[in-house]
Amino acid sequence: MSSQLLTLAGNIFKSFNPSLISSPPPSTEESGHDVCYLGPNGEEDHQHYIYCKDLPAGQRGMVGSWYIHPERHVIEYIAFV
Repeated sequence: MSSQLLTLAGNIFKSFNPSLISSPPPSTEESGHDVCYLGPNGEEDHQHYIYCKDLPAGQRGMVGSWYIHPERHVIEYIAFV
């Protein structure tokens, strides 16, 4: 029950910005197709990705991500607030 509630809360939290990837992209291009953002609605489909190589110069270092999973954000909010 509590894991389902945590998953639901994490999904709600992630819905605020579903295009963020789960961890930061590498600081330099490694594969030629490093993903910086998912699709606008969180689609994990190569046709909807925004690739780091397509970003303007210098913007790669400012890519936001979920440095910790949305579920962890919920846990930390509950624990510290």
